[in-house]
Amino acid sequence: MLAPGLGHLYVHKVITGLFIFTFTILVSYFAHLPEAITYTLTGRFDCATKIIDMQWALYLPPIYSFIFYDAYVSAVEYNKLFEKELAHYLRRRFQPKRFAWPI
Repeated sequence: MLAPGLGHLYVHKVITGLFIFTFTILVSYFAHLPEAITYTLTGRFDCATKIIDMQWALYLPPIYSFIFYDAYVSAVEYNKLFEKELAHYLRRRFQPKRFAWPI
């Protein structure tokens, strides 16, 4: 959750992962999110609410929702593709053509 785009890098979608990482960093910067988190952790809630730009901060929930959804769907699709390729490889490589099926 603290490294957006890492799931995309895991499933070898490098350009998408780097774009998402850069975009999330930019939105967090323009929302003044690191400063607001620092003020919140030190107990200065009034400074945190004054410094955060909510118009930019409200971009973060849909961005994170897209990141989680797209990385999950990509991983599931790659797993399905891997299972099909593995089944094809094992049938081609290890099962004889005249295999007597036990019926």
